[in-house]
Amino acid sequence: MVCTMATIGQRELAGGMARYWVKWRLGGTRDGAPRSEPFDSR
Repeated sequence: MVCTMATIGQRELAGGMARYWVKWRLGGTRDGAPRSEPFDSR
């Protein structure tokens, strides 16, 4: 069984806007390559 867990990061941009990133490891393992995807809204 493989359990995957993602985290959501937030960064404040100029002008008070926020940008969010979902971060996870490929394959859901510690050795998996790190991946991320940016979003403008949470």
